[in-house]
Amino acid sequence: MIQGNYAGAAAAYREALRQNQLIPDVYVGLGMLYRREGNRREATNAYQKALSLQPNYPAALVHLGYMYTDGPEDHRDYTKARHLFHQASKQGDPFAGIALLDLKTRK
Repeated sequence: MIQGNYAGAAAAYREALRQNQLIPDVYVGLGMLYRREGNRREATNAYQKALSLQPNYPAALVHLGYMYTDGPEDHRDYTKARHLFHQASKQGDPFAGIALLDLKTRK
């Protein structure tokens, strides 16, 4: 996603998956790309795939947590988000603490 080249980023992620489908970072990157494009379902699936490969992967936990705090109100679930942020925080992810603070302001 260098300098807004989202098509190039998508192609790079897909090529990385073609070579090796077992790298959680690639799925997190794809999830971020899908989320930016507004494709919430694919973003969620990508984050969940990263977690299936590496349970408790902090980046995937935080990004998946934000899927439950953003978007349409009927898709928000602050309890699930809080749980995911806490899991990431236990892994030492500094963004999880920020996400938890942010969550407090959303209520």
